[in-house]
Amino acid sequence: MEDKTKKEEDKSTVSAPLEDKKEEVKKTLDLKPEDENKVEKSGVVEVDKGVLESMMREIEMLKEVADKGRLAQFYSRNKKDLPKIVKVRMLDGKLVVGWKMIIDEVFEDSVTHGWKEKQIVKLVFLDGETQEISLRDFVRKYTHVFADVLSTTVNNDGDEALKVQRKDNEEIFEIGVKYIN
Repeated sequence: MEDKTKKEEDKSTVSAPLEDKKEEVKKTLDLKPEDENKVEKSGVVEVDKGVLESMMREIEMLKEVADKGRLAQFYSRNKKDLPKIVKVRMLDGKLVVGWKMIIDEVFEDSVTHGWKEKQIVKLVFLDGETQEISLRDFVRKYTHVFADVLSTTVNNDGDEALKVQRKDNEEIFEIGVKYIN
């Protein structure tokens, strides 16, 4: 007998808040025509500013750390355009539009057991000038310049090139796809 009363008490404590919620829902759903005018139908959602900023930081972080190949795959599956912004390398104030490895010697020194490297890269700048520089120096010194993609072309060899416009000074030039980002 005691078990039944205990179970009934448990049910009543649980069902009481549920009954209150049901009444609130009924009141909300039973809007009169004059009450409908009070409800905004603008599609605006109110979110706390801190929560919104946190979400935006998280989205930006995810975009930064995302694998570009997987992003491209996602956009192709979802029929959205790829971002039309690329990064072009700049060294000493000149845009780098190509490079080629001239010397690539990496070996282990038998005496010190340390790695020895002699890697020389020939850089081609936008103005046609070339420069030979060690790969290590190039990687340490270059900076990126952002550019918008205007169009894409494919030459006879099948190499793809982009016509881009710099964001900082509006200069327009062509660069191979291999030499961006």
